[in-house]
Amino acid sequence: MKATPKILESIYCLICQLPPVNKWKMPNTAMIDFKVADKVFHDGEECYATYTFNGETDLHEILISREMNPNFTILLSSMLHEIIHMRRLNKSEDWHLHDAVFKKYAKEICENYGLERIGF
Repeated sequence: MKATPKILESIYCLICQLPPVNKWKMPNTAMIDFKVADKVFHDGEECYATYTFNGETDLHEILISREMNPNFTILLSSMLHEIIHMRRLNKSEDWHLHDAVFKKYAKEICENYGLERIGF
């Protein structure tokens, strides 16, 4: 599967219709820049995806690695992971951390979607 920004936007829209995300007041797609790159890096390490927020423009960005997300299941997990970061920002939490709060949201997501928590 070759990820594209349009596919990412469609997956985001689907996720926002399903529990628990449908109760989470997520931003409209017009406020999100969906991007795809062959490789994605965070702190010098190759990763599946990144989420960033530009406070000056109020624009969210989800950047997905084509190489690290070769199929729908992995891509869905990556999107869900980045959506947790977005949720944390919307709740004025420390959105970039993978702490106990992040793990609580990840547990809820994984239980709802039947996913392994390893990727979270």
